[in-house]
Order: sequence, then structure tokens, then C-alpha cells
Amino acid sequence: MKPNLQYFSLLFLLCVKPGIAGPRIDCLPEPSGNQTVCESRGCIWNPVDNDIDGAPWCYFKDGVGYNLASQIGSTYNLRKNNGPRNPWGAEFENIQLRTSTIGASVLNVKIGIDGRYEPPVDFPRETISTPETLSFTTASSDDLFWFSVIRNSSNRKIFDTSLGGLIFSDQFLQLSTYLPSENVYGWGENAHQSLKHNFSRYLTWGMLARDQPPNSGNLDTMNLYGVHPFYMCLEPDGNAHGVFIFNSNPQEVTTAPGPSLIYRTIGGNLDIYFFPGPTPALVTQQYLAFIGKPFLPAYWALGYQLSRYGYNGLDEMKQRVGAVRDAGIPLDIAVADIDYMNRYKDFSTNDNWSGFEDYVKQMHGWNMKMIPIFDPAVEADYLPFQRAMSMGAKFIEWDDYSQVQQDIQKLYPMAKDTKIMLGVVWPDHHVGFPDFLDSTGKTQAWWRDELELYHSKLTFDGIWIDMNEPANFGTNELHPWYFDDNDHPNDAPLFCPTNGSNQWDLPPFQTHAVYYYGGNQNNAYLSSKTLCLTGVQNNGTYRFYDVKNLYGLTEAIQTQAALMDVTGKRGAVVSRSTFPSAGRYAGHWLGDNTARWEDLRTSVIGAQEFNLFGIPYVGSDVCGFLGQSNEELCLRWQQMGAFHSFFRNHNTLGEPAQDPAVWPSVASATKTANLFRYQYLPYLFSLHFQASQNGLTVVRPVFFEYPSDTETFDLGYQFMWGPRILVAPVLHQGAVTTNLYLPNDVWYSLFDYKYGSQIDAGYITVPSPITYRIPVFVRGGSAVPRQTPTTTTTMSRHNSFELLVAPCQMGRAVGVLYWDDGQKIVDSFDTHDFHQFNFNFNSTSSGAQLTISRTRMGTVALPTMDIIEIFNYPSPPNFRSFTLNGSTVNINVQSSTYSGITKILYISTKNLIDLTSSDVISLNYNNLKILRKNEAEFHWSHIVEYEELRTAVEKLPDGYGVMLLNRHAVKMTLNWLCNTKSFVGVHQKMLFLVMDKFSEESLRNVYARLNIVIWLAPVLQKTFRPYDTTYMSFFLMRTNMIHALQKLGKPFWMLQADTIWRDNFFNSLDTNQFQGIDILLDQQGYDGTANIRKRTMNGANFYVPVKSSSQSLVESWLSWQKSVYITDPDLVKMFCLRGDYLCEYIPYSLVAGWEWIYGDQTNPPVMIQMDGETGGNKEKVLEKYNFWFLDKNDRCKPDKVSRGVIQMGEGSVPRVMTQSKNREQFWLKLGEILNQIPVFGHYSSIYGGFTSLYLQFF
Repeated sequence: MKPNLQYFSLLFLLCVKPGIAGPRIDCLPEPSGNQTVCESRGCIWNPVDNDIDGAPWCYFKDGVGYNLASQIGSTYNLRKNNGPRNPWGAEFENIQLRTSTIGASVLNVKIGIDGRYEPPVDFPRETISTPETLSFTTASSDDLFWFSVIRNSSNRKIFDTSLGGLIFSDQFLQLSTYLPSENVYGWGENAHQSLKHNFSRYLTWGMLARDQPPNSGNLDTMNLYGVHPFYMCLEPDGNAHGVFIFNSNPQEVTTAPGPSLIYRTIGGNLDIYFFPGPTPALVTQQYLAFIGKPFLPAYWALGYQLSRYGYNGLDEMKQRVGAVRDAGIPLDIAVADIDYMNRYKDFSTNDNWSGFEDYVKQMHGWNMKMIPIFDPAVEADYLPFQRAMSMGAKFIEWDDYSQVQQDIQKLYPMAKDTKIMLGVVWPDHHVGFPDFLDSTGKTQAWWRDELELYHSKLTFDGIWIDMNEPANFGTNELHPWYFDDNDHPNDAPLFCPTNGSNQWDLPPFQTHAVYYYGGNQNNAYLSSKTLCLTGVQNNGTYRFYDVKNLYGLTEAIQTQAALMDVTGKRGAVVSRSTFPSAGRYAGHWLGDNTARWEDLRTSVIGAQEFNLFGIPYVGSDVCGFLGQSNEELCLRWQQMGAFHSFFRNHNTLGEPAQDPAVWPSVASATKTANLFRYQYLPYLFSLHFQASQNGLTVVRPVFFEYPSDTETFDLGYQFMWGPRILVAPVLHQGAVTTNLYLPNDVWYSLFDYKYGSQIDAGYITVPSPITYRIPVFVRGGSAVPRQTPTTTTTMSRHNSFELLVAPCQMGRAVGVLYWDDGQKIVDSFDTHDFHQFNFNFNSTSSGAQLTISRTRMGTVALPTMDIIEIFNYPSPPNFRSFTLNGSTVNINVQSSTYSGITKILYISTKNLIDLTSSDVISLNYNNLKILRKNEAEFHWSHIVEYEELRTAVEKLPDGYGVMLLNRHAVKMTLNWLCNTKSFVGVHQKMLFLVMDKFSEESLRNVYARLNIVIWLAPVLQKTFRPYDTTYMSFFLMRTNMIHALQKLGKPFWMLQADTIWRDNFFNSLDTNQFQGIDILLDQQGYDGTANIRKRTMNGANFYVPVKSSSQSLVESWLSWQKSVYITDPDLVKMFCLRGDYLCEYIPYSLVAGWEWIYGDQTNPPVMIQMDGETGGNKEKVLEKYNFWFLDKNDRCKPDKVSRGVIQMGEGSVPRVMTQSKNREQFWLKLGEILNQIPVFGHYSSIYGGFTSLYLQFF
């Protein structure tokens, strides 16, 4: 027996402050109501002087509801009380309330009458175990029964119907409740301008599937394409719960002060499910276990999609796809809207698209895919309709023959003697709507056969289903819009029985979906833009009035089954109309939005909401569908959309093209954003795998991870990409900075601003110019799988895996990778062929260990993991100490780096880790051992010269730092160290060895004992020249620049244009080595051009600094090379013939020329100009770049150093330039500055290469 809470309820009432009224329950939502009508309903008329909160003027009196007649176990028999009556139909005198549990935690409260309509949706009705439980309690007072749902662990009421207002009539059902908190999320589908609902005012949201584009320009509560009666609530203590009302009739919900909500529907029962959580993630898992977990999209479906409505023909599609591909933008999918059809008829191709299949085959050869659109409606005089009739397929029908519009029906012999309800959509003639609830299965078989037949003509890979609310043009309109459209005949519109008292098309209560539009007097009906609700499906078993909201779901179910059957692969289906459980079968896009900033913002919120609804494969029409987009808006939308699972640029008929190739700036930003997305596709795919397997979200609100942080509760314009990555898109016009909030945790930057550096939590402002990626942060404690990106997902899948490690404060990180073949159908995860790897990273002061555990072994081939990038790694590693499961690993020290400034460790070695080699893989390494002063056997002043290096090295303890110098650099090095006070503690940490000439054999024998080697003398060129031409080769190994250029996704070489070196090495290269790559030459005024030209005529691109006097050389190169980039001492503007890099005037130097590419492209952190290369234009340079000059007389002036450090600390990083011929002095000053500030970028030159590595080392 449940406890009776009457005593507690009375105590509560006594404690309520007098004069504070409860929320008003609207008694007159119909337009043009007045006091007379209100009072005739027995309701209270009380106009509000200040209508800010939207309170209804006409509202129910207290006492509406039922009383408890009897109780038998968990069944409560309720009887209509003596309170106010329902104005929209007589209440049932007797109803039942039953409670039950699913598992031990999910509570079901069902109010209704046996035998009433139940939605025909096949939910799994499973649950996720949790220690949290809920209790159902009842109470009554003054002839009014109510109930509460209580969380047992906290004794908090999460649902409290003491507000009253329970109404249960045939076509009007109402339930109202107090809520424990205003932190409520969900209900849909609507365009919400904030993630959290607003309970400071009364807002009614319609829920009826309708062909209605969202209006994000202002607050708009109209119903859109789908129906999702589910919400999540965060309670004051951070616990979360979810509530799902299983009802498919037209419905609405009002959020009101209290906080409270009033739910209304016009059919079925009140079938309510409570999910206790207690975390937001568990709520979602419990809800999706009940309604069904989302499908796993094909891997390629996570690629970028290009679409538009309004292609003139196949040639225009080719042009736009080609333009995007030519811009180097990763692109996977071309999408065809109804343009490709013959007069907009399904399963047809028009003449302007002749050769479409050949182009699809060509795209398949590029590893691209194609998705066409299919609408559900089929023209009634068309072969597919004829085949449907012959197979016994069913269509939505009129209830009886007397309702059939014979003037329409007689036009179509195949439908003449049927009850098929004919409507109007895109095709020229009337259409029928397939009945996907057909219990005979014949309709479903016909739909599958039509898709198979068309697939034999056009080998599509996925399917886009649209207009499936279902949409119908011109319903109940004398003059529909298409009467004025030259591309559509004046077909007679569909008219529903709205001029009488038809209970289905004119129910007593017509919901916000009608009243919002002005009601019947404004020609607004439930049937507007759709079919007549008096229609029936499945031979009259179901009334369209009841199942209309299920149409998109039922079509998605059959379309997914057909796609998999026809292609033999899982592919992907995207549907406009959705209902709970639709995520099992299809994804969703947020509809026909508008190209404006408001819609960009609501798209961010919409994607989060649909993840709550169990549809993680979701996104928006990037750049906006309706209206003309613009450069800045499209750029920012592309950047944001790159983080949504469904990522498609799409716009409408009659508007200019808006694909990213239209604007160079958008193309550049999209390429950057897409390469980032494609690099992190293994992580994104793993998120989808977890969503499909365990019911998790992909894009999720920040509060999901931080439910106790109140600052996250309404942080709708930021979102989490799984549990590891936070995204704060730029959503306002003209913004060059972003204000955002980072919860209390460890965070690292994943974008251009301080990449890899730890960022303070709290409210911060970060730079966000259009040349940056949008602000992205990785959470401490994360090990995130990545992959070297290319221009398609299929090609990227063949590249090596990478792992980003972002440690927590304890130096630890965890992560997971799921991997299958990307296309096989998942019948069951128990039998599905996939790999699962868990990553566990742990570092200490002496070293680190990465453990990779294979918890599921598949048969799918895997690339090796070749790159590991570790943020905030405090000590330099000993690259020669690496072991893999106990065996020594030879780390490629040319491509692997450590920066003591950024604290980023980058490990890059080909075939580093074979993930299939063992169930448990352990990569271990030690840090370099730094001897303290009292341990040191050698002092920094022990600068010695040996004829044989072996002798010196053998005297060193293991792990001791070694720097090899040639004599030319000795004096400079000593001056630098002696004059740099910040290096006092370093003097005991490094042994310097001076060398002149050593044999190749001697160096090779001792090379394994060295910790760090600096190439500074030409004598070492031959000895250490790499023979693997995958890497750039010259005697300054600019490893950091290799890494930087590799990030750009471009193959390249960097060549030192030294005559001796060129003769010794260049002549021996295979000329095919340079096919289609870039060559960077970093010295001015060399000869031997003919030799280079002779050996690289086959398509290399030269990037060469030249003097003004060498312009003729450049002109000659331009005549046969693809492109040349030029810098010269007079700040000649860089040519950007291919648009690979941004154009900018920069002063040339060995450092500046290439560090500009690596650093902040529009605002380099540090530019270095040497040897008077300003060409006498010192004042111009100073004016343009605000350089801080270090002149030759500027010897160790503390005031200048201090001023520079202060400027840098304040965020105003000066550029550094010298006119001095004294390189020693230059590097002395530069080294002093760089050692004291974190600077993004690395520095090296022919005499300063050791500076870079020395700074990295410490």
C-alpha cells in the first residue's frame, strides 16, 4: 500500500504564502475569445494589466480533476469530481490510473481507458540498471486527487500534479504538474532560441508534424516537422530525470511559472514514463533503451555533403562539386534534390540529368557517394503507382466513398474506383500517399521493389526522405500558391470536411497548431499543409487523426530496410519528419532554415535537442536554405557545421550558389574545418558507435558533463563533442573574439590560439578571426583517437591512426576507439565484426606509459598508429628509451619533437604501433635524466675538444644531455649562456662537445648514446643525411617545420640551396620524387637553376625567396611551374596563384619565410629579420608591423628586455627584428626573450638551429 500524503499536503498548503496564486491553466486558447465566452465555460476572466508574462486572461477555476473511487494494488480507479467541467467535450466519468516499473528504475504511470487508441510503435522497452528508484505517491484534498513521483535517494518530488487540472474526455486530455526546477530541456520539434525552457512566462508549444519551416528570427512557438513529447529536467542538486509521454495525437505543452507545465493532447491515453537518471547521460541511455538506440551510420555518411535545390542540370552539379574538390576541401557526398527527377516524380531521371549514372560511377571512383531525395507521394497516373496497385499496396484513404473528391478521382483511371485520398505535391498530377502501416506488408514490398528498380539505374548509396509529415500543397485553399507558379499545373486542391462538425478534422479542441495561426476563421486547420485527418490507414484500422505524426517514422523504417536490402550495406537515411524511435532508422536535418545569424544559433541548439531525442545523426542546412547567404555567415556556419554529424551545405531554388568554393575565404575556412573534422573522424565514429551500442549522445549540452555547475545550465551556444571536446562556435556577425565559459576542469586549446596550451577555466574571451578554427578545447584526462586526414573518408581510413593525449593534473588520460569496416549492416553488436581499443596513458616525473587494451577483436584490417601527440608533457623524453612490449623502438627523431615552451611532445614514427599485434600493448619511455648540481660529474664549463667523440661520450652517465657544436658556434654559444641569467639552472644540465672532423664510422658508432644532436657543420652533411626521401633533407633538420607543413595536408620538400649540398645530394634523386609536390628553397641568389628546372619539370611547385633583381628568374619559372611564392627584402607581396596560403606582405628571412606558415598566419607571433634585409625600408617595416628592433649596439640592455617581457605578458607580443650583422648578439638577445615567454612557433636558422632544439629540450 502506498503512503497517503494528505497530511503533508495540508502542511504544505499552510506554509504557502497567502496571496500567491498558482499558475493559470488556459480555458480559452481559441483566437478572438472574450469575457462572455470565458464565463460561459465556467472559467475566470481576469485580464492582466501587464501582459509581459503571457498569462491567460481566461483560466480554469480550482478543483478541476478526479477523485479516488477505489484502489486495487497499483490500479487506481478515478471518478470525475464535482469541480469545473471540460469545455471541449464531456469527461469520462470513470478512468483508471495504473503504475508499473520497467526493470527496477523506470516508472510508468498510465491514465486512460482500456481499448482506446495506442500508437502502433514497436519500442524495445528495455532499460539501463541504476541504483536510483522512484516512488509513486497519491494524495487528495477537497474532492481532488493528485499524484507525485518522488526520487527516493533525495526525497525530491520530480512530478507533482497537486496543481490540479486533470481532464480526460474523448478528444481532450490534460495533465498539469509542478516541476522541481526550471532547468528543463526538450519538447519538440520547435525552434528554440535557448536550450533551457523559459518559465518566467507562459509559452505554449505546438506538437503536430507539419511542413513548416522554422522561424528563428524571433520567438516563435509554432509546430514544425516532427513530434517529441520528451523532456529532461536537472534538479537543484544536479540530479537529472527524464519524462516521456507516449502519445501520437496532435498535442501541445505550456511551460509556465511555478515552474509548471500543462500538457494537452486530443486522443489516446496519458501514458507517461519516468527515467530516474540520475545523470543526464543515464537519463538518455534509459530513454533510448526504452524507445530504441540510434542506427550506426556508414562511415562515409560522416563526411561532408554538398547539395542544393535548383541545379539546372547535371552539368551544374558537376561544376559545383568540381569547384569544391579543386579547392582541396574534403568532400564525400553529392546530394540530388528533386531537380534530378522527371517532372518531380520519384524513381525517374530527367533529360537534363542524362549521364547521371556515369557521373555517380565517376564519383565512386573518387571514393565519393551519392544520396538522392525521394518523396513519399506517387503520381496517380504513373508506372510505379500502377505497379503498386497491381501488388495490392495500400495508400492513405478516405473513411468512406462519400468523402471521395470525385472530380479529382475520375481523372485517374487507376484510382477511379478507390478511396485513395489524392493530394498535390511536386509532380504535375495528383498523388497518393503510401500506407507504411499496411499490415499485409504489400506496401512495404512495393516500396522496396521500386527502390531496387531505380537503384539498378542509379547506384545511390543513401536516401534522403522529405515531405513526409506528410506534406500536401494547398489543402483547404481555393487559390493555392502553385496556381501562381509557372512550373506547376493548377491541380484541384484537396478539401477536407471542415464546413460541418467532422470530429476528426474539426475536433472540439484543435491545439496550438491551429490557434497559433488564427484558428478556423483564418482558414487554419489541423489538416493545413497535410491530408485530411478523417482519413484512414491499414484498411481502416487506424485513423489518420491518430497516426499522422507517425508517418515519417513509418516511412523511415521501411526505407532503411529497403536501402540495406538493395545495397547490402547499412548506408544512411535522413528524414524530415520524426517521432520517438526514429533515430533507430534515420537521421534528421533541422529543416528549411533561413540564411541568417539567428538560424545559425538555433541550429546549435536544435542539434543538441535531437541528441536528447535519440537522433544523433543530425545537422542543419549549412549556410541557410531560404534566402541569400553571405560570405561571413556561410564561413561561420561551415566552421560550426563541421562538428555536427550530419554535415550538408544546402540552399534553395533561385538563390545564388553558396557552396564554400564561391568565396576564397569560405573555401579556406571550410578546408581547415573539414580537415580537422576528418582528422577526428575516428573519435566521431566512436561516439556514434557508443550511441548505437549504449544509447549515448554525440553532440551534447555542456551540462551533460557538468550537471552540478549551474553556469552550464543555459549554455546552449556551446556544446560538447562527446565527453572529451568542447566547441564554442562563432555565432554573431562581425565577431573577431568569442566570449565563452569553460567549466572547472583542465582544458587545452585545440585551435589556433595557444594550440596545445592549458587554458584557464571560467569565463574567458579568446580571439576568433575568420582565419582561425572556431574555439575548440579538449578536456584534461582525454586520449582522443585521430587519423591523418585526406579529402574523403574512404581515403582517410587507409591513413595511419594518431592519438591525442591531453592529460589531467595527475598526468593521466583515457579514451576508446571503435572500428569496423564502415559499411556492414549491424544486426547485433554481439555478432558484429568490430574492434574496440581502450587507451590508458600515465606519466610520472621519470617517464610515461601508454597502454592499449583490445577489448574486442574484429577481422577488419587496421592501419598502424604512427603519431602520438601529448599536451602538457613536463619533461623532455629520451627518444632512445622507447620500448614496445619490452622491445626497443627506434623513434624517428627527425619527425618527432618536444618543445619546452609549449610542452607538446610529438612522437611520429612510421609503423610505430600495430594495434593488432597483441591484446595488450604497452609503449614505455623514460624522460631525460637531468643531473642536479650536487650530482654533476661535469660542469657547464667543461667545454672540451676531442679528436674522437667516442671517448667523451663513454664518460657520460646514461641519459646525460649532450650538445655537439662546431668551432664556429662555440663563442656564440658561450656568450649566449653566460649572458642569459635565466639559464643559470641550465648550466649544470648540459655537456658541450666541440668537434671538427669525424669519420662517418665514428659518429655512427656512438650516435645511439646521444640525447640531442645539433647539425651545424657541413662536415656532418654526408654522415647524417637521411636516405629515406620521405623526409626533407638538408643539414638543418627543421623538424618543427615539417610538422607544421604536414598539418596543412600537403606533400613537400624543403631544400637548402647550397651549391655543394645540391651537387652531393640533389643529383642523385629520382625525378619522380617531386611529382605534384612543393619545393621550398630558403636561400637567396643561388645559381644552378637550369639543373633544378631540368630535374623537376614534372609538376613540382617552387616556393622561392628572390631578390628584386631576380624578377626575371621568377618570370621564367612562372612560365613552366604551377606557382611560385615570392618574398624579397622590399616586402614584395607574396603571389597566391593557387590560394594555398593567405596573401600577406612579410619581410623575408630564413626564419620568417617559413615560420609565417606555421604560426598565426595573419598575425605571426614572432617575425625575425636579419642582416639588414629590410632594404633600407626600416621605417616602413616598423610602421606596418610594429616591430621591436634589436640594433647592433643593443648589448644586453635590461630595460629593453624587461619591456619586451612585460609587453608579451600583457598579450601584446612584439615582433623581433635586428639590423645587426652580429649574429651572436642577435641570438643572445632572442634566446633570452624566447626562454621567458611561451611563444607559438619554433625558431631555427643556419646558425641558430641549436637554439630551437635547446629551448625545446628545456
